[in-house]
Amino acid sequence: MSHPYYRAGEEDEGGARDDRLMREAMAGFQGGRRSTGVNSNRWQQKYQTMRAKKLKGDVVERNNSETGNLSRGQRPGAFTMMRDFYKGYTDPETRAATLKHGRPVQSTTRKFGDNEFFGSDKPGAAKRDATMEGDIHTDGERNIGEGFMADILDREFVTMSKLPVEVRKQLRVKFDNRPYFTSWVMFVNIVIVIITLATQSIAPVGFVDKLVTRQLLRHNLAYETIGYNQTTNFWIGPDYQSLIHLGAKYSPCMRKDKEYFEKIEDDIAVEDGTGCCIREDLNACWQTKQSQCTSSFAKFKENKEECSFRKGFFHENATLCSQVSCITDVCGLSGFLFDNVPDQFYRALLPTFMHAGIIHLAITLVFQATILRDMEKFAGWWRIGFIYFASGIGGTMLSAILIPYQPEVGASGALYGILASLIVEVVVNWKIYKSPFLELAKLLLLLALLFLVGLLPWIDNYAHIGGFLFGFLTSFVVLPHVNFSEEDRIAKLVVQIACGVLSVVLFALLFIVFYLAQGSTCENCIYINCIPFTDSFCQDSTMELRPRIGV
Repeated sequence: MSHPYYRAGEEDEGGARDDRLMREAMAGFQGGRRSTGVNSNRWQQKYQTMRAKKLKGDVVERNNSETGNLSRGQRPGAFTMMRDFYKGYTDPETRAATLKHGRPVQSTTRKFGDNEFFGSDKPGAAKRDATMEGDIHTDGERNIGEGFMADILDREFVTMSKLPVEVRKQLRVKFDNRPYFTSWVMFVNIVIVIITLATQSIAPVGFVDKLVTRQLLRHNLAYETIGYNQTTNFWIGPDYQSLIHLGAKYSPCMRKDKEYFEKIEDDIAVEDGTGCCIREDLNACWQTKQSQCTSSFAKFKENKEECSFRKGFFHENATLCSQVSCITDVCGLSGFLFDNVPDQFYRALLPTFMHAGIIHLAITLVFQATILRDMEKFAGWWRIGFIYFASGIGGTMLSAILIPYQPEVGASGALYGILASLIVEVVVNWKIYKSPFLELAKLLLLLALLFLVGLLPWIDNYAHIGGFLFGFLTSFVVLPHVNFSEEDRIAKLVVQIACGVLSVVLFALLFIVFYLAQGSTCENCIYINCIPFTDSFCQDSTMELRPRIGV
């Protein structure tokens, strides 16, 4: 078969021998050394001679071979392979990659017409670099500005020819970090949810509390209807009390909450004014105020059966609330170092690994398997882990300040921090996009839609806002970016330092306000977290401390 660069019928035994020798010469170049018995200068001269002899019609056939449009049965011959190798070998970067990989390389960009593009020429497609036979990069790699969200949002990039040479070199650098952090955090999330569902009962599914009642036989042999409002959970998971016991964000477990202990003191003051009300037949007595000691029948406030029905913690040897530490039983986990001094500060991070139910976990896993994994391939495990945990802790602390008595779990604050890193990636690499304002608007629109979803009950928009803020600041500090000039490099360095300092200051401010400036809640901010379409729709988003059950 004649080679596209040969005239028809011109290939003979000598041509076949030249084909073999040129392959050997090319193999010598690939290994970074001259082949034994092959003069590389000779074959460079041979290359020039053959190039001068090619016919005008061969140009079309050469273009077909470059784009892979060979007719059936044809294959790129030694000359084509030698030419591609020689052309790439003149570029220092490609030469180094050739010596490393031991095979001829092609450019990681395609040429369409006279312009070199940052990927595909198809309008409306995310411009990924073409991965062809012999490329030094693989399909799994991730370039600046590319990735999962670039495909979803249909990003378009400027032509490479319009960018300076130094910028082009930076854009040729690809990232292929293994998603170790994403795999680890997904595994931990799944294990914790399995343990939660295995040890706790599933709450009724819904958005508002459900009244649960039952008949209870009292000591005076009379039946009484008792009941309580059981919290519902539309995520298909445990109720509030179980989540608190397992490590949810709940301010009274993280600090000596001023309002909580004030209510305890009020209860103790009420108990100081009570006494033992004895029935006239001396068969029973109960603790109550003197003004209420008028009935001829005893009404016992609590017993073990009622306490169990209300899912409380019964203390056999205690008759007054002041005799027990309820907060220790409610918080659970490791308890407190000192009695009645809550110190479970690790709840600022622990809720990031917990979820309210099966649906909640599924949404998180989808996000982590797509966006988080893609960003980790670009930024690496330590950068993305730093952004993830900084955003998660920041979101939890802001939520603990503004809604301290609403238990919260989930990685939403951390995930919003990852969304913020997508915005930062657009901002710091502004000039590589064909329409940067449009790309930024797409991300902001997506963020706004997610914020509207956060107005539903059991979704914490305060954690979203805090996570986004810290994700935005920390992404400026650690994410890789393109420097378009020396002035641009200095400006971005200043921004990195400023964002790093501001992140530390805001973290310190959040912890100071949480522990020292208690009661600094924003009552009108409730509409940021939940819109009360009905009177009971946002009852779980209240900023007030719920009264204790029983006396």
